[in-house]
Amino acid sequence: MARRELNVFSLSFLDAMTCGLGAVILLFVVINAAVEKRANEITADRRAEVDLLQNEALDGFENLVELRNSMREISNRLVIARGLARRVIEDIEDVEVELAPYENTTIARKEHLNKLKADLKSLEEAAKRLSGGPSEEETPGNQLRSFVGDGDRQYLTG
Repeated sequence: MARRELNVFSLSFLDAMTCGLGAVILLFVVINAAVEKRANEITADRRAEVDLLQNEALDGFENLVELRNSMREISNRLVIARGLARRVIEDIEDVEVELAPYENTTIARKEHLNKLKADLKSLEEAAKRLSGGPSEEETPGNQLRSFVGDGDRQYLTG
């Protein structure tokens, strides 16, 4: 009897191998799609965070520019205020220098006036003592008589 040739790669074996290869390819495609989808989600999350941080950084830079401009303006105002303060202080010092002689003469005049008043008073008292005139307690006009009545006066004419 003749031997029949055996074909190792029969149709059923090739079918099984092709199906297996298709299943593996399909598995790789599905896994790759899932990985890509997950990577896109993670990337989207990261990209959103990056965009948010970039926006915050831009806002920070804008605020920084505004603050620097404000700081320059404030420093300019400070320089102007210091200059004005220096001028005012110089003006005050000039006025004080101008008024200093008058203040000294005013004080000296007041002291001189007080001294003259004291001298005048002492001279008046000395003049009263020397003239023998009545003292201040005995000056006429300090002793008044009171009259009792309704206040009608009678004048004598004749």
